[in-house]
Formats: sequence, C-alpha cells, structure tokens
Amino acid sequence: MRIRRIAVSALLVAAVVVPLGSGAAMAESKSHAAPSQGHHSEHKPKKTKKPPKAVKFIAAGTVTAVDATAGTVTVKVKGGTKNVRRSTVTITVPSTARIVVNGAGKTLADIGVGYGITVTGTASDEGFTAARIEARGKKSGVKPTPTPTASPTPTDEPTDEPTDDPTDGPTDDPTDGPTDDPTATPTLTPTA
Repeated sequence: MRIRRIAVSALLVAAVVVPLGSGAAMAESKSHAAPSQGHHSEHKPKKTKKPPKAVKFIAAGTVTAVDATAGTVTVKVKGGTKNVRRSTVTITVPSTARIVVNGAGKTLADIGVGYGITVTGTASDEGFTAARIEARGKKSGVKPTPTPTASPTPTDEPTDEPTDDPTDGPTDDPTDGPTDDPTATPTLTPTA
C-alpha cells in the first residue's frame, strides 16, 4: 500500500513539473530565435477600415411628401426594420428602383401624399436608397371647398302667436297669479 502511494505521488509530481519546465524552455528558445521589439500586435500589419456595409431595410407607412424631380419620397414609418420604425424618413428613389402602384408598374410621380407604402432597399451613411416600392391609394385631386348654407337669423321681436315648444329654462316674466296645476308631491305640514 505504501508503494502504491509513493508511485501515485511521483506521477502527480511529474505531471505538474514536466509541463512547467517545457513551457519555460519553449519561451526561452523563442526569445533566442527571434529578438522581440515590443508587443506581438506590432508585428501584425494594421487592418484597413472597410467601408461600412450597406444594410437592408424595410419601411411600411404613409407617404407624407413626394418629390419626383429630386427622386425622393418621405414616409411616416409605422412598421419595418428597427432602424426606421416609428420615424419619418426621406428615401432616395433611383431610376432603377421598381415601383408598383395599385398592382401596376408606375413611376414615382404616380405616388401621392397619403398613399400606403412599403419600401425595401439599403441604408448606408449617405441615407436610405429604395430598391422596390409598393404603394396603394388614390391620388386626390383638388379638394372641393364646402359651400356655406343659409342659417336662420335670430330676431329680438316676440311673436304674437304662442308656440307648442316649451322653453328650455325659466322666463324673465313671472306669472300674475297662482296656477291651477297641483304639485306632484304633497307637502306635509306638522300639526301640534
């Protein structure tokens, strides 16, 4: 039993000492092989910054403005990807963008304010660029102006004929005498 303990202890010591010794030897051999002049990061060439990648976006909402000559549409976004949701964005529409209005291929000039719209495209540091637009709605023409109607004019002169309509409230003139109408609830007077 004692020999077994000694053998196990020797194996444990060897398992710990051998890796420590070999690690020190390797570190020493590396320092002799290539002289170091600082941190390892200085040996690596610095990475050049890549241009930011264009991120796809989807915006669904209502058209608030259209500028066909500038090629932009402004949308009050209700849903879509998180970078545009619940905001108002101006989207550049290139001539290569596919535009569908009420199920038919159209141009940006065919989209009107108030249309429901869904735009897919890319977002970059320069802004939002549309690749596909789907719009639905009716373009409103000139809105008709309401025509005023003739309203009755009030007069200050009383009429001689009584009306069947009761008054809304008390009148300024009190009655001359008691009325013949009994009250709905009797009044009780205490007797002694």
